[in-house]
Amino acid sequence: MVLFIMPLSAIADIGPFSRKIVWTPISKLKITDHRYVTELSFTGARYDLETASLPVYKEKFRISVAQAEVEAIITDQVWENMSSESMKSLNGVDLIKENIEVRTGIAVERKQPYAILAFVPLRRDPVSGRYQKLVSFTLRVRVIEKPMLKGAGSKVYKQNSVLASGNWYKVAVQFTGVYRITYNDLSGMGINPSSIDPRNLRVYGNGGGMLPEPCSDFRYDDLMENTIFVSGEADGSFDQSDYILFYGESPDVWTWDPITEKFNHKVNLYSNF
Repeated sequence: MVLFIMPLSAIADIGPFSRKIVWTPISKLKITDHRYVTELSFTGARYDLETASLPVYKEKFRISVAQAEVEAIITDQVWENMSSESMKSLNGVDLIKENIEVRTGIAVERKQPYAILAFVPLRRDPVSGRYQKLVSFTLRVRVIEKPMLKGAGSKVYKQNSVLASGNWYKVAVQFTGVYRITYNDLSGMGINPSSIDPRNLRVYGNGGGMLPEPCSDFRYDDLMENTIFVSGEADGSFDQSDYILFYGESPDVWTWDPITEKFNHKVNLYSNF
């Protein structure tokens, strides 16, 4: 029997806040001598790839914990009608729905967690079908701290590692890209390439970056097999012209955060390879 203890969730409300959106008239921007694009904007508008040319309202609030869920509650919405003709030329107009959809998340900047919310302040009126823009609203943010599960025996581990059988050789990579192992490389490792069947070659690795610090985060239980290409393996022998290709990842990683619209560069603190 496994016993799980579910602590009560801590809930914190931020707000309410009264917000106004100051819109600018729809305009045409000249891109080339023969091409124009229609722009719809407001003060402080942002733009995402997912929303085409539709402006995005974004806001962030400082919070105390990073392990949490964020809910955005928007009330007292005041809408104004827009010209349907002018909206037809706007890229992404087909993405406008009857209700606004708020995206929320947690971002950490300089070790300080923030609650992030974003939405397109446009809708298609469910009664009249006309396009409308949001001009004012009341915003309240709810932060729900995620409870931690405690227990024993909740994770199943492999009985044996892949390292338990076969002959293993470690290869270090420093940069992300495609790597090539040649006949001479194998010889340098102390292997007699002519004595092996290239169809039995395998490459294992779990990618770049550091292991996650939180114990609750996912991590592989064992080394994972990677996809490789072995040139000349069809004849069952590894010849002078044969080689192995595999994709290796740097110990340093870059990740894109769509909420903060920033790239995060995390340098491996423990290894250069």
